[in-house]
Amino acid sequence: MVCIRNLRRHFGCRWRAAQFLFIFVIIICIVIDICSYFNYGSKTIITDNKSNERFYYETEETYEKRVNIQRNILYGAHLKELAGDVFVDREGYNESFLDSLPIIRQEFRNFLPNVCETVDYPDYTEKVSVVINYRNELLSLLLRTIYTVINSIPPQNFAEMILIDDASDLETFAELRVVQELVEGFTVPVRFIRMEENRGLIYCRRKGCEQAIGDVILVLDSHVEVRPGFLNALINETRLNYKAIAAPIFDFWDTFKDEYWSYDNSPLVFDRYMRWMTGRTSTPRGEAFTSGGILGGAFLATKRFLSEIDYFGRGMEGWGGENIEIALKSWYCGGVVRYIPCSRVLHFAAKRIAQLHKDRVRPQNFYHNVHIILKTFFTDEHYQDYSTTINTHKNIEPYESDIKFNIEVLERNKCVRDFGKLRREVMPSIESYDEETLIAHTLMVGEERVFAMGLINNLTMALDIYKQNRGVLLQVRLSKKYELRFTWNKCLDWGYRPQARFVGCHGQTGNQRVWYDIENQQITNWNKNLCVVLADKKPVFEITECENMKSQQFNDTFTVPKFTFKTIFHPDLLLQT
Repeated sequence: MVCIRNLRRHFGCRWRAAQFLFIFVIIICIVIDICSYFNYGSKTIITDNKSNERFYYETEETYEKRVNIQRNILYGAHLKELAGDVFVDREGYNESFLDSLPIIRQEFRNFLPNVCETVDYPDYTEKVSVVINYRNELLSLLLRTIYTVINSIPPQNFAEMILIDDASDLETFAELRVVQELVEGFTVPVRFIRMEENRGLIYCRRKGCEQAIGDVILVLDSHVEVRPGFLNALINETRLNYKAIAAPIFDFWDTFKDEYWSYDNSPLVFDRYMRWMTGRTSTPRGEAFTSGGILGGAFLATKRFLSEIDYFGRGMEGWGGENIEIALKSWYCGGVVRYIPCSRVLHFAAKRIAQLHKDRVRPQNFYHNVHIILKTFFTDEHYQDYSTTINTHKNIEPYESDIKFNIEVLERNKCVRDFGKLRREVMPSIESYDEETLIAHTLMVGEERVFAMGLINNLTMALDIYKQNRGVLLQVRLSKKYELRFTWNKCLDWGYRPQARFVGCHGQTGNQRVWYDIENQQITNWNKNLCVVLADKKPVFEITECENMKSQQFNDTFTVPKFTFKTIFHPDLLLQT
């Protein structure tokens, strides 16, 4: 400090000029950094060994472009880190961290089960078409997807990559402008398609699959990472049954918390109301297992089968439900849906919060798509039941011709619409609404309100009344074990008072056994001394001693103060004692 004061005293104004010069140089450096992030013409080589490697499909020009893009992404990572949450708010990713990773990483976590090291899947001769669609994707993630996929497929098996930009906002995501020029310079076939307007995931995937020329089609999200060898096990499955849908295990990476999770030995199952659940399989870890459905972000199918079933169902919009639809087509039409643990795909997880991603939490067109699926794959009775169960009453009349075409596709391929068989043989953990339920209809409150579940804590739920625009599934049903169930695993428990609560079903009846008293039109416990009653001044159910009260009666229609209840309970279906 003494030396600095002496320097100031000695140099005087020149010291102040030096300070200004230093600040000016810092500002110039920052400006250069910012400009370099958007200027992809510079030719600086990054130091990562794998990223410096020139791949067989890169010309000298595309190699230099890719290296400079990587350099600018790295610079951008530093700037984004300084900007904090500004860039997280774009698409919900930890952008500064992801941009700091090399496109081709040398170090990665290996999630393969040990048994996979002893399994030798045969080499394949099939030509592979890869379909990837994206919108407003993080550039580093998109490039990581493109490069790791091409690097993982032997050149003699690579038919093409079809890359579809679903009308990305190139003002906000200006860095995506470089993608087309880069990939079209590859020596392997890459077809770049840019949509003039946002058409949604289902439309883009359908377009890509229709144009694909390969023997098999690999459909992928645009924010994944794969490793060589991941396709062998998938293609082997389609050799056994050309109608099979083969899916790798997704390993999710939350880069905010540096946490991983996956669905090992967890088949995905769903009921006829499209409610998702994860089951368990007794299949030894590492062996392929059947699943009712798949995650839509990665699967492989033959071109032959996809063309026979007309790819994705017509009339479906945006995204959501297409993974159920493609799985049902396989099961109904003589195929099989299989997860292959020896095939892994790393999926980079974004924050799924409504403030950032209203469409990523659950898009509204998901309910529209479910209407299309149910009209196509289920009976009219099931569809009407669903229509009274879900809040959306989307007018699907303009889509009747699409639905008719979808049904004709099933009939042409001699597909059998038998969800009961699928549930019994593939998803036995799901209680059948068709075969094990005495009452399976929605409790309605007038035309605008419905009974639904409100979460009390992590274990219990209460039966409340909500407006229909809440978007909650509202199924309440009486099982053959005489349980009043909400969803498949929550039962009314008489041990909680005064508010009626739904807790995990234990299957031992007792305090979860209910009875519908036909004569008095009451929902009671087995001793008939406790009844479910609508609270006097609030829209919730309570448990009280049974009395001859209007609020305890559940018949076809009745009125209580402020609410008119319409129930679709059918007492004639019940066994009488």
